[in-house]
Amino acid sequence: MDDDVDMPDAPCGPKSNNNDTVCHEDGAPGEEDVGYISDDSSFYGDDDLRAKLERRAAEYDPSTYWRTAHLSLPAIAAAYRRTQITSASHSKPLYNRHEGDPSGRQLSESIPEFLARLPPSTTLTSATGPWIWIANPYCDARPLQQDLAGLMEDGTQLLDECSVAMAEKEVALKGRPQSLLARQLTAVRKMSTDRILAAAQKRGVTSGKWMLFPMPQDVDAVWRAVADATASGQLGSGAKVATKSEIEEEEDSQGRPGSGRARVVCVYTNDFADVPDVQRVVLKLDQLGLVRQKGSWGKERGIYYKCDAFTHLGIESRNAWGIQASRYSSREILLLPASQK
Repeated sequence: MDDDVDMPDAPCGPKSNNNDTVCHEDGAPGEEDVGYISDDSSFYGDDDLRAKLERRAAEYDPSTYWRTAHLSLPAIAAAYRRTQITSASHSKPLYNRHEGDPSGRQLSESIPEFLARLPPSTTLTSATGPWIWIANPYCDARPLQQDLAGLMEDGTQLLDECSVAMAEKEVALKGRPQSLLARQLTAVRKMSTDRILAAAQKRGVTSGKWMLFPMPQDVDAVWRAVADATASGQLGSGAKVATKSEIEEEEDSQGRPGSGRARVVCVYTNDFADVPDVQRVVLKLDQLGLVRQKGSWGKERGIYYKCDAFTHLGIESRNAWGIQASRYSSREILLLPASQK
């Protein structure tokens, strides 16, 4: 701006009706000025209001807050963390591999609606099938293209080779100490396990599950906790629970409800080799109070993780090869060093 341009004097008070500023000769606002806060202003309220506020301030006891409202802060923080777990993925399209399947939860259903429609304690296998399903709708990973036929071919051959190798060891070590034979057979089983898991990865059969075994009277509560956590993206890729079998129906009709027969709940992950993810899921299950259950003898049972490849190949807890059916136990995986978490 040029220096020779005359700038108007800054107004020193409010405008009059003819837009002229009303000032004293010394430049101070005149009596006509309004809107300025003086020492006598009611900015802080009148006498009654000030007295009321001062009384409330004097009577305020902060310890009441810390005894009441403050107790809810951990719950608020926990709820915030839960929202952060899936906040990024919530903006993505939801995915439900069980959409359209009446035995699975539909995206249009709330969890209470889903549980009311298919309560596992009373949903019959004869009406719905052996399983009730729920998917994690925020799971980024999709099921791999599985070659089950290839896995069955490879796995059957590897199990046959395991049987032959074990028989050869027994012949070769006949008459030798049993401890030596046991070590040799353990080595054969381990090698066979590693080869089967490698074949499973090659064939895209990488999923596995943590397995829970609630009693019939507890299955609804356990499934509710698992379903809630799965639907909000806090567990794995999905979960399933066994329905009420014909045997249970028959036992009920004979006045022997349940007869001590546990149900099965499976909580899936996409990759048995992804140990941090497998551990993350069992940590959440532990937080839900579903891991450290005690058996009939009062001893903590823990839970176990089984690869789906072993399920397809019929490798159960008691099998002809003596191969360990579970890949992980909650006891060992919860104690992994921090470097492996």
